[in-house]
Amino acid sequence: MRKLKITLLAVLLLAAGSVAAQKKIYLEPRLGLGTFRMKSMKEFQQTLISRSNVNAKATDSFGPYFQLGLNAVMDLDEQTRVGLFVERSSTGGRVAYEDYSGELRYDTPVNYTALGAMLYTHEPILNSQLSFVAGIEASAFISRLRIETYGRLYNESDSSSDTFSSKGVGLKPFIGLQYPILTIPARLTFGYLASGSRAFHVPGEPDQYLVRNSDNDKLEPSWNGIRLNLSVSFPISR
Repeated sequence: MRKLKITLLAVLLLAAGSVAAQKKIYLEPRLGLGTFRMKSMKEFQQTLISRSNVNAKATDSFGPYFQLGLNAVMDLDEQTRVGLFVERSSTGGRVAYEDYSGELRYDTPVNYTALGAMLYTHEPILNSQLSFVAGIEASAFISRLRIETYGRLYNESDSSSDTFSSKGVGLKPFIGLQYPILTIPARLTFGYLASGSRAFHVPGEPDQYLVRNSDNDKLEPSWNGIRLNLSVSFPISR
């Protein structure tokens, strides 16, 4: 049975390689801007404020930030492409307080690295060079949260940093426009990422998870939100 599985896998890989060899392949660097719901992270931030025993305030609260990524796609036909992508993004929050006697600061930067598959089509608009684009992305990602604490009382200070991780999945439908610039197709798309994640936990210890409030509800990232992406296509095979 093991030899049969290995043989079948080898046949599938050879078939996929044969198909890919007959198709045109593209690399597509991408730059994006995204909004993030982060409802549970904002609740966690408010919990930090309530526990600080001083009049601390949220000076940053998980706002929009850039994404960087790279697609590797190939033609299925003249209008349709399929492929893989990798993407990375981040956001973060800060709770801070300062007066003449000292200061207190909680920084909570959070980021993700996503690996996924994509499929999209592009159709010319009225036989022009401008094309309408529609597609979908499915991804799995790992999120990292770092909690950095800094406190100072007069001339005495102390700091600490802890890192936690979380796994999740996402699905993003999108639409947009494509237009060649100096023969290089440039694509601007608008989509919405729907995601779900497990609780942040100590790396390698999923039972040691973070809670976001006094009810011991789990703290998980929510990367749900609007995504705006700009990408360009560079052919790397004929």
